[in-house]
Amino acid sequence: ERRLWVLRGAARGQLALDVWDSSGRQIATLPTAMTTQAPPIFRVQGEKVALVSLDADDLPTIVMARIGLP
Repeated sequence: ERRLWVLRGAARGQLALDVWDSSGRQIATLPTAMTTQAPPIFRVQGEKVALVSLDADDLPTIVMARIGLP
């Protein structure tokens, strides 16, 4: 939907996603459980996010989520 997603550092070394619309207005900030020590490979498509994360055994796991706006 022509939105820009920016991954940035947040408090305590965790990462957050800032979402901007096509006119340059910030429309959301999404806190994540991801850390700067292991930044994920992720893709946003429409209202879905897919990323590769490490599980408790350090095995790569694909995580998929739907984006919900309040």
